Amino acid sequence: MLNIPPPDLADNVTEDHKNLRDLFDFEPVTLEREITRWIKEKKL
Repeated sequence: MLNIPPPDLADNVTEDHKNLRDLFDFEPVTLEREITRWIKEKKL
């Protein structure tokens, strides 16, 4: 699997992503949104 991923790797991406978000309570954030938050919190 070094350079050639299995052909079915992307088949369950949507379900895998949902499971990871549920497990880790993670909200993906864009860089722009994060920078805006930093500016509002005066961290940048």
